[in-house]
Amino acid sequence: MPSRGTMADVSPDFDDDAWISFVRGVLPAPDANLMRAHLDRRCVACQPTHQTWKRFVETVSPDVPDVPAESANRSIKALFTLMRCIPFSAGVALLAKRVFDSSLDPSPVGIRGSSVSARQLQYEAGDYLIDLQLERRTGGAGTLVGQVVHAWREGASCGAGVVLLQEGAVVGQTCANSLGEFQFDFAHRDNLRIGLGIPDGVLIDVPLSDVGEVASVIWNIQGLVITITISGRANDHLRGAIIQAMSSPEFPRMPAVVMDMRYATENPTPDQLRLRAGWIATLLSRRSGSRCALVVGARPHHYGLARILSVCLETEGIQTEVFTNISEAKRWLTPARGRKGHDCASG
Repeated sequence: MPSRGTMADVSPDFDDDAWISFVRGVLPAPDANLMRAHLDRRCVACQPTHQTWKRFVETVSPDVPDVPAESANRSIKALFTLMRCIPFSAGVALLAKRVFDSSLDPSPVGIRGSSVSARQLQYEAGDYLIDLQLERRTGGAGTLVGQVVHAWREGASCGAGVVLLQEGAVVGQTCANSLGEFQFDFAHRDNLRIGLGIPDGVLIDVPLSDVGEVASVIWNIQGLVITITISGRANDHLRGAIIQAMSSPEFPRMPAVVMDMRYATENPTPDQLRLRAGWIATLLSRRSGSRCALVVGARPHHYGLARILSVCLETEGIQTEVFTNISEAKRWLTPARGRKGHDCASG
């Protein structure tokens, strides 16, 4: 039975392996002569099939590993099947589930301004495991290095077709090597996803919708005041920053908090704001009378979000005010002086 997305159902005279070997010039001479003679008779079904395989093989040949003909054909067919199914229709591909993200690891990552280490991501899809490493560069560009393996069948992902998509368009294509490894360079990190076509016919959809987010939460301790600055989208980076701050030797016994949200680009839900209020209350040890100053920009929407967060904090027993000027916020907190600041970054 022809594989999903292959050409054997369109041109039944020859199977896909025969066409791939023919256009690659590796088909044994007797078989090649037979196919050439068949094409010379201008078979209505086989003429377009030949042109389709010829164009496709010419396009992907640089991406096919230098392996024996049978393995190369396997890679080309897997990539062809994958490309014909892009974009994935509902139920066609396994949707990969993220099971690990190093950016959510609360371990210290160094002082503010230091380079950001590569982000490690791990996914599961059926019996397949996908490991990714995202290295970011300036200007939004980056490199994505990955590996797909079967949980117990060694070599099952050898020659897998891999495409990188951005907003539904293919921006990169390659074939995995014998270890299931692949790599892409890309110009922009936004709205990425990976499509995998395993030679056994399994298709996998790996969404990377948020890996391009500039998720930065910076914390600073100065005297009794802890300043937490959100740039971009906080996600769970806020929790990581709070854990880091509480682990610092500079952490004051009775702190006050400034939440600087002037540079945030997010739109958290009320449930997310209640969760954040709980994290901030933990930072303040839920002491009655503890103070938290929320600093926002001039946009009314952000002020409204800050008011919701202030209500959540007040239900935790934290005195809260909303400011548009960070100096006024710090004066309201009346911080102690004389302690040198200490900056760290999360995200």
